[in-house]
Amino acid sequence: MVTHESVFLHVNGKPLVEITPRSTGIHDIHRDHERLSLRAGGGKSAANWSFRPPEDSEGWTDDIRTVIRNARHR
Repeated sequence: MVTHESVFLHVNGKPLVEITPRSTGIHDIHRDHERLSLRAGGGKSAANWSFRPPEDSEGWTDDIRTVIRNARHR
């Protein structure tokens, strides 16, 4: 689920990562055509998830980048 203020990535209801304005970790998003790759953490503890959003991968990427940027500035 992606909004302008949060990102919640899950598989069958099991939370994988949540990014909110209060998040302090390292996050990054990359887009390769329709596939998005979300990275959380740094170094050996980093985790990566790759997925195809149901629609508008460019819009999803922009919204996720906004959430990450807002989390870093708080």
